[in-house]
Amino acid sequence: MSVRERNVQVTVEFIPPAECPLRNIESEIGKVLVDREGNTCRCDVVISVETEDEVGSMVAQIFGDLDRCAGSVFEEFGCVPEVTAVKDEHIVVQTYVDEETDIEALLDGLREVCEDVTLKRVSSDFKHHIASTFRDVDITSLTLKQRQAVEAAIDRGYYSRPREISLEELAASFDISEQALAQRLARAEETIMKQIFSRD
Repeated sequence: MSVRERNVQVTVEFIPPAECPLRNIESEIGKVLVDREGNTCRCDVVISVETEDEVGSMVAQIFGDLDRCAGSVFEEFGCVPEVTAVKDEHIVVQTYVDEETDIEALLDGLREVCEDVTLKRVSSDFKHHIASTFRDVDITSLTLKQRQAVEAAIDRGYYSRPREISLEELAASFDISEQALAQRLARAEETIMKQIFSRD
């Protein structure tokens, strides 16, 4: 049996399919563990229970039959999803992957079955590279335009070596000047690098 260190934490938020059992919970959710057997998705949910006399919690099991859902996507990538929050229709999930996992492919898989998929955070253990510390990259610290520019640059191969698209071509796809796109990418890169190499 091979053992691979999963030292990258990924936090993602999305709206699951309408058939997802988690969308029907009205109580406050404390923790969720997801397990799938074939087309059946089982969720063990810690929910808040309030009576006239006291407030407590209980574990409820809910089931749903889905051919493919967020749980199956995580399963395809060998990930164990942990639901950390349910906000309105949105679900926030944390999972751990190794450094070789294609996070963009994971997100694409989620987008096939879920709506409004957003990468919230990627945290890596840089203990072999940067003085045994953790560094978080908060994607939400980028503006929407910066995030869109970086995602397009990655998707279309601007950061590949050799480059698969020029800055001019990428800027044309946004209908902005090369200088404007270069500044947008530079500001995004500065924000990300400051988070990674901050001395706090």
